[in-house]
Formats: sequence, C-alpha cells, structure tokens
Amino acid sequence: MATIPSDLDVKLQLTLHNFSLARSVVHAMALAGVSGPDKPAPTTLSCQFPNGDSFSIKGENCGFALTPIVHAAALDVRRCQDFFRIGIDKDTLALKVLPPLPADSDDYSIHSLGLNSPTVADLDALAQKHFGRNAEAPLVVIRTYSNKTIAHYTSSSPDLPLQDIAEGIFLMGAAILELIYDQMNLPRPYVPGGIF
Repeated sequence: MATIPSDLDVKLQLTLHNFSLARSVVHAMALAGVSGPDKPAPTTLSCQFPNGDSFSIKGENCGFALTPIVHAAALDVRRCQDFFRIGIDKDTLALKVLPPLPADSDDYSIHSLGLNSPTVADLDALAQKHFGRNAEAPLVVIRTYSNKTIAHYTSSSPDLPLQDIAEGIFLMGAAILELIYDQMNLPRPYVPGGIF
C-alpha cells in the first residue's frame, strides 16, 4: 500500500487543522458582519479551557488573534496550490498547471507521492461539488493577497473577501482529502470540527 512520508503527513494534517480553525473564525466574522477594513474588529477575545476555566483579552483591536489565523490559512492555501502544482498565469489571472518540480528539489509536491497534478477542470469539479462555483475566483484572490499583503509591505491593498477565504480553505482541505488520502486509499485523518 502506498504511504505518505511521515513528515509530510504531519504537515498535511496540521494544515487541515489550521483550515478547520480558520474556517470557524471566518464563519464567526461573517456572522458578526466583520468583513473588511472599514468594519469594526472585535474588542475582546475570550478563550475557554476544557476544564471550564476561561479568560478574556480586551483590546482596541482583537485582530491580533484573528488576523494571524486568517493569514496562516491564506498561506496554507497558497502552499497547497504549490504542492498540487497549480499556479496562476500572470497575464490572464487564470489557473494553470505548473510543471513538476526538479528531481533534486527538497520541496514536496503531489508528484512526490506518485500522483498527478489535478487539472484546472479537476479543481473546478471539486469546487462545483462543494460550493457551486469554479475554483479560480477564491484561489486567485488568495494567491494575490498572500503575494502582496502577507509577503510585502505594499501600498496596494488587495481585499480578501470572507467568501473567498472560506471557499479557498474548504477547496484545498477537500483537495488534500480527496486527491491525496482517497486517491492513495488511505484513511482520512481526523479533522477537528468535521468541516470536510
């Protein structure tokens, strides 16, 4: 039976856990109407431990907790795109399949597992199945955002709509499960919150 290298398996499962947390945060932000820089950020972050103890952190902007969670999810979506060898054409902003990594690369890709890169049509089918639109919109938005806002101090301010981050997170999580674990006939890992 095919296996996933243990260090990669740990990374994939951590990514799924991060996606689960971020998706919960994005959902809560959407319910609260916090969806852009002109909207008020939360002013208190409350945490509860399994034993019932809790604490609250008050501040003018509790984005110090929410923003890193969303940024980490955006980076994980981008990392997944690179892993699956899916890029974006700079001229057309369309998704495209990238060539395999060189044999001497120390980066993992889907080819490291003996699997093929998904086509754009494969990702679109996955996106249509789970949220009814093509994969391109959320993946292009998230990659543009992560390239500009997270990687650089920039004068441009690309937006990261909550719908796009939620769909990108879900799409890449589903891709990890369906295009890796299912394709390799491996049991799916436990994901907190059961969002996939």
